[in-house]
Amino acid sequence: PAPNAETPPAAPAAAAARPAPSASQRASYLQAREAKLKACRFNLSALPAGKRVHDTSRTIKKPTPAWAGFWPALREFMQNTIDHLDLAPRGRLNPALSLRVERPAGQRGTLASIAFRCGDEPVCAIEVEEDELRILQHYTFPLHPRALETGVPDAGKGGDATAGGFGDGFKTAAAALLGQPACRSISWTFETAEGRTVRWDFVGAERAAVGNFRASRVLEVAVHVAADAAPAGAASSAGGAAYVMRQRVRVGGIGRAFLAEAAPRLQVFWSLPDAVLLGNGRQGDFLADAAAAPPIFDGSSASPSSASASSSSSST
Repeated sequence: PAPNAETPPAAPAAAAARPAPSASQRASYLQAREAKLKACRFNLSALPAGKRVHDTSRTIKKPTPAWAGFWPALREFMQNTIDHLDLAPRGRLNPALSLRVERPAGQRGTLASIAFRCGDEPVCAIEVEEDELRILQHYTFPLHPRALETGVPDAGKGGDATAGGFGDGFKTAAAALLGQPACRSISWTFETAEGRTVRWDFVGAERAAVGNFRASRVLEVAVHVAADAAPAGAASSAGGAAYVMRQRVRVGGIGRAFLAEAAPRLQVFWSLPDAVLLGNGRQGDFLADAAAAPPIFDGSSASPSSASASSSSSST
């Protein structure tokens, strides 16, 4: 519940601070990331070089109330990253990881820089600007265009109702953002250790009226596959961190919306010792007094809302 004059929030116990990741935790996490990367591999040579446009069966229009604003789309994009990199198992920051958040001084346009690391290894970096959000995630093999099909089964999920892979949510999120006048572009770029580059551009395509169907815009994804820069069959000895995915979302106001709407809601950004939890569900849900949790920006920004902080792992 929100704090009030009668029941002021209790200060977190210093002894309950989050312990530093151990060497075994870090090693186990990196081993799991390498295994996930291997499981997601496919022969990139099967993708023809050049540009190919894919339909997504999504119409771009004024978002429904459930998809209005920035939060629903930010939730979907971030949940994919959180799930793929296992940043928050059981709804808490992975014990193998450290989180660093900075508010760069004197760097025009930059609101925040957020970095998840496993020891010295980079895992994920988020750059927040006024009108642009960039998410860099390592240990990520290029997605096959089959991910653009509606309802495609994903072996990375634990079941049809669980998160764990790239499902339908990101396509609906892209269509919702493209339906906003302030949206300039959405793109994903994949880079491999062997020198391959694949870029996805999410775009709106016009469809003319026909019969009883009105003219409309639909979501298409232009997949650009660069020519192979490495000899056929060449392999890289680089680790999984060299396989990266760069998400770039350019929409007016999305940066401040990320800090005001997404960061307070996503459990991965919270630093909550067990002593302050009011409830901790088996599926990763928890309930806590937001005022008792330290702000993620070390006091340099407004702390999360004083309303109760609760969240759940959603399927994307």
